[in-house]
Amino acid sequence: MASDGITDADRDDPEAEWLCRYLSESDTGRLSARQIASDILRQAQGKYGSRERDDLTVAAAVIVKGGTDGAEDEEKNPNAAMSEEDDTIYYACGETVSKIDMMPQVESIKEKNKEILYLTDYVDEFAITAIQEYDGKKFANVESEDLSLETEEEKDAIKKANEDNSELLKHMKEEIGDVSEVKFSNKLKKHPVCLTTKGDVSIEMQKVFDAMPNDMGIKAEKVLEINEKHQIAEKLKYLYENDKEEFDKYTKILYAEAKMIAGLPIENPTEISTLICEVISK
Repeated sequence: MASDGITDADRDDPEAEWLCRYLSESDTGRLSARQIASDILRQAQGKYGSRERDDLTVAAAVIVKGGTDGAEDEEKNPNAAMSEEDDTIYYACGETVSKIDMMPQVESIKEKNKEILYLTDYVDEFAITAIQEYDGKKFANVESEDLSLETEEEKDAIKKANEDNSELLKHMKEEIGDVSEVKFSNKLKKHPVCLTTKGDVSIEMQKVFDAMPNDMGIKAEKVLEINEKHQIAEKLKYLYENDKEEFDKYTKILYAEAKMIAGLPIENPTEISTLICEVISK
């Protein structure tokens, strides 16, 4: 857990056989992601004792009192304390602290001086989902599509940008076929694109389910978000009006980029490589 630096590799079952067995034997197809998360937390407590829940509580308390983010090492790094007015504990999941720290969604949250809880174990997010809140403060995944820290003015501006380019975004969604929505976003700073999710199943949860031997059929509802302030947004607008074939190439490349950033596999790397070469050679 993020609270003490202990990872799954330090336990006696680095392959998490108990989790594989639980997911394989359980009728998870009839359960919601939140119910599955609650069951996994109970299983983790049964395997490791109360430490699993205790660690999460400690981690949450640390961020309220002192902070946990930082990329210098794999341990927590004290930073500015969480504001008393904050009613949300933001968290991000990934393989390592350094990888989490480079996530596009993390960049914008940190810029607003918000603390983020970095979670690096496979069971962390399931536990967060089951517990839902700590000390009256709700947990919020930075990869959630509905996470919003914008002002009302910023919300109105991005709403108008999406309305003005609705046909362009619809075309991208249809070209990709694997996302529930494509939209312009003001969440991002330097990065051109990112993937967020709707509903209870996150991208990191999907990775756990995908690693199971049986096909559980549980997938994250992905949203492709495009940085409206990045120059790629203007390029897309130009191509949509003047060169649809080139526009479709950019669409595929940007979606592949977003999947790579999220740590998801690219089904057609050869095609994407060819498209990138075609685009940059012009």
